Amino acid sequence: MVIIAENIRVMCLKISSGKSGKHREFCNKKIVATLQQAALYHCVLINEKHMKNGTSQWTHYPEHIGGENSNYMIKNLDANTAYQLGLSARNKVGTGSVNILTHWVKTLDKDPSFVPEISVKGVTPNSITIGWLQPPDNVKEHVHYYQLMLKNNHTLKEAIHNAQNLNLFLFVELQPATTYNFKVSACNEYTKCGNWSKEVNGTTMDGESGPPENVSVVCRFDNISRTSFVFVTWLPPLHPYGKIVHYNRGAWVILEGKATFKNSKGVMETAQYDPKIKFVDEKSNSARFDMIPPNTNYTVRVSGVTRSKSRGTEAFMECQMPPTVPDKDKLSQFIWVKVEEHGRWLLKLFLPRITERNGPICCYRVFIVKLEPSQTVADLPLPEDFPISSYEEVHHSRRGGAYVAEMFESRLSPDPSAADR
Repeated sequence: MVIIAENIRVMCLKISSGKSGKHREFCNKKIVATLQQAALYHCVLINEKHMKNGTSQWTHYPEHIGGENSNYMIKNLDANTAYQLGLSARNKVGTGSVNILTHWVKTLDKDPSFVPEISVKGVTPNSITIGWLQPPDNVKEHVHYYQLMLKNNHTLKEAIHNAQNLNLFLFVELQPATTYNFKVSACNEYTKCGNWSKEVNGTTMDGESGPPENVSVVCRFDNISRTSFVFVTWLPPLHPYGKIVHYNRGAWVILEGKATFKNSKGVMETAQYDPKIKFVDEKSNSARFDMIPPNTNYTVRVSGVTRSKSRGTEAFMECQMPPTVPDKDKLSQFIWVKVEEHGRWLLKLFLPRITERNGPICCYRVFIVKLEPSQTVADLPLPEDFPISSYEEVHHSRRGGAYVAEMFESRLSPDPSAADR
């Protein structure tokens, strides 16, 4: 309410009903009143009922109004009643005359009430937008702003929203895949806010998962199957930010490898292992990659994929696959001939250099097998199971056998002649 003294300009008025104790506002702008400096103000008022009865009587408001006030609210009035107001100022010198507001001001017949009805309008991984309906026309001018609240077990956010703006509000900096509760109340600048709305909940979208925990990688050569494999294990992310629907490795690259070796020309070469992709559902925390090249440095990247289909933060691990025996198919690519020199029979072997992709080759050994009478090659055991004897033992025995005829380092040109008598 604006109360009148000297040099007062009234822009709006606010008083309250004695029946409900709640305030009434009678204009849609803030009260502006200019008062001269004074120690105290006194307010008197008369209501319409007394005037109708012809018994005009001023009632002194029981509370003193501080001199620093420029507006004040008069409480405990009757509903649906017109009042005329007056104001006087007092200082050390004395009390001034009463300045009377010329027109009558009537209180409302009932308290305006508005409880917003809210709903969730939109969500992202890090924000939720809520909205609510406009108040009725008879209440709209009494709502100046809204008080908003967001909360869950770990978060509490409050905000103020001007009633002149659209009834939409965006809560930001939220956690992905998290449920929040919202409520809104309508407020008047001169009174307490109204009742809270019914709470509604909203859940942010899944975001990018954090990195999986405790990732381990093992590079191993299986002696039984004679093949290499990589075995990867991990634990779920500490912060999944959603429901993990499957795991992948890296930027859609599951397994990468790089090997440096001496090729068949004796030149150092670097080879990249083509990326190998594997998807694993959320119930499994391991993956195995079989039939992969030996003698290779492998990099594994593990990341979770949520329902947003975006790849989460990666966890990196590396391992070195050990070397294995040279490729047997490459070893069989040799040519040998029988030649005679100075009355001696020789076996001359032309062996191309073998690539060291499977691992460094320290040396070459040439074995010669002497068959028994009536024995064929089909009767021989596997090379790795063949017993090795000396040259003398093989050539002095009717049963034949195998011996090492020549051995030379890998750095030499592998085209020796193996002598045989």
